[in-house]
Amino acid sequence: MPPPQIRPVEPRELCDIGKEWDQLAELRYEQISSGRDYSYSHILEPTIVKLVTGQSGSSAIDVGCGVGILTEELTKLRSRVVGIDVSEYSISRARHHNQLGDIGDFVVASVEDYAARTVEKFDTVIANMMLMSSPNLKSTVHAMDSLMSSNGHLIITLTHPWFWPKYWGYDKAPWFFYEDEIFMEAPFAITADGPTPFAITHIHRSLEQYVSCFIETGLSLTCLIEPSAPADAPFEYRGNWRFPRFLAITCRKGLR
Repeated sequence: MPPPQIRPVEPRELCDIGKEWDQLAELRYEQISSGRDYSYSHILEPTIVKLVTGQSGSSAIDVGCGVGILTEELTKLRSRVVGIDVSEYSISRARHHNQLGDIGDFVVASVEDYAARTVEKFDTVIANMMLMSSPNLKSTVHAMDSLMSSNGHLIITLTHPWFWPKYWGYDKAPWFFYEDEIFMEAPFAITADGPTPFAITHIHRSLEQYVSCFIETGLSLTCLIEPSAPADAPFEYRGNWRFPRFLAITCRKGLR
């Protein structure tokens, strides 16, 4: 049986999910900037930086940027960078802690709202660990597609739809069916700190659901990676790594 603190819930609105991340904003900055979030420092950021470096373009938008540490890193790779998030406190922390200079902005907005009010297009659209918090996958992917320049790229990282449930143990729960879209409430936790008092909404979707949505939007899948823990990761992290916990997916616009 899964840990009792992970439970299915009714679908939630994006504004409510944003408030959950408001509570975590300062803690998330501390965890990431200190290197205590091993998944970010050893898996997610290196994977994204490698994928961005391998693509052409001068601009990027970091969708669901949180406290903005990745956004700041992207300024080393692109001459125009924007970070957006629905969490007001996260954007406040991002503006306070990170230096984007004249080439970047932090904006409080959902990707749908931002896409509706801007004419700016981006060569690279990045969604790092945010689609599992998006209540409406179709509208989110459509908005990201509308922000892409012709021949632009979309880079996405996700919790692995199959191995993440196994990692947390809820794959055997009577309410879990892999093919279903399931809203869950779970404690936020990282390896170095363990569970926190804060609960977040996590939305399970199958890999088929994600890929079908990309294809229906008109995007072409160009790369799928199951990143593994590197040898220099702390043992308490790498030693518990028997299967991939994350996926990285890239799509391109304009190949059809």
